[in-house]
Amino acid sequence: MNKAIGGIALVIGLILVPLSSRVSASSNFVISELQAGSKTSASEEFIQITNQSADTIDITGWRLEYFSANPKNFSTPARTITLSGKVQGKEDFIVASTNYKPEADAWFAPTLAASGGHVRLVRGSNSIPIILDLVGWGTAVNPEGTAIKAPGPGEILERSVNKANDYVDTDNNLADFAGDVTQLGISEDVGNSNVTISELLPNPASPISDSIGEFIELYNPSDSLVLLKGCKLLSGASLSHSFVFKDQVLKPGYTAFYVPETHLALSNSGGKVQFQSPTGQVIAESAAYGTAPDGQSWVWDGGAWAWSVSPTPNAENNVVLAAEKLSTNVKTAKTAKKTSLKKTKATTGKVKGLSTAGSTKADTEETPPAPMHGAVLAGVGSLAILYGIYEYRQDIANTFRKLRSNRRNRA
Repeated sequence: MNKAIGGIALVIGLILVPLSSRVSASSNFVISELQAGSKTSASEEFIQITNQSADTIDITGWRLEYFSANPKNFSTPARTITLSGKVQGKEDFIVASTNYKPEADAWFAPTLAASGGHVRLVRGSNSIPIILDLVGWGTAVNPEGTAIKAPGPGEILERSVNKANDYVDTDNNLADFAGDVTQLGISEDVGNSNVTISELLPNPASPISDSIGEFIELYNPSDSLVLLKGCKLLSGASLSHSFVFKDQVLKPGYTAFYVPETHLALSNSGGKVQFQSPTGQVIAESAAYGTAPDGQSWVWDGGAWAWSVSPTPNAENNVVLAAEKLSTNVKTAKTAKKTSLKKTKATTGKVKGLSTAGSTKADTEETPPAPMHGAVLAGVGSLAILYGIYEYRQDIANTFRKLRSNRRNRA
């Protein structure tokens, strides 16, 4: 009897253990978006989870746990966010840092490091947690598969969707958060990949600081992913600073690697950047730059390096020279001035009842006064003479008396 009971208990135990793991693996909840800081503040963070099922699910007691990039263990999270409430089918649940995203369902103190970390969604007891999803980015040592590339300032890590508009969950973070590149092949021959250095930003414009906004951009012209494991980025006037890629892959097009991930601070007073293969082969190198203008990027335009006033991280380069921008501004100002003058000429010299069609320059000039008539001048002069005679009549009378007296004396 006892053996029978023990056998039944053993069978039940064997069934229940894999059952809990199957529940975890088939979870309808995923971490769908994550932001480790906005462009204006590293403290503006959020995590979004999504219920992919059609059912309303009570998540009270579930937890979002944050671990650093290389924690001592994965049993004591650096931050735990306890969740509560119900999430309807196909709906999102957002937790955000304090005073960020007023539409959030819960809040937490700013925690996430942009350079690397882990966030996992769990339920069950602390001693035996059931992991529903796990996302690692940047320098994370224990992601699902390969970590996602560290986000740039304000960049949101967003899970890809399939044709059914459901979030992809292959248990590989890099593949799940990399858009359509999961369908592309991976080329390990970085030496023949034609990867180039396309843009550098040594001196970001305020309010973005150098410690957050500086970036080095690589361009992959192929249609395949390029494995960067063991490749190096070197910076400085003598290339004395270096960063070694781990398991990252470079997708087709332009990819900017920011300083929180590479820890390569670009000098504002001058320097250059070099990209090497794992064996030390120089794959690409930028031209050396001098003093970096505020907010301008050092850009390869296909024929030469130049400063551009329009940085374009993660996008095709748009070389706009400062002189060209100044010229455009001057032309715009001149055009505005001409337009203003035309409007002035069009409204000057208009007389009621007269048409301004065919008006000449003389129409807008002040008309000189007509000459004064001669009779008017004679009249004014006569009045002036009479006024003078009246004003000095005593003097005139005395003069006549003296003349008469002098004549008498001569006689």
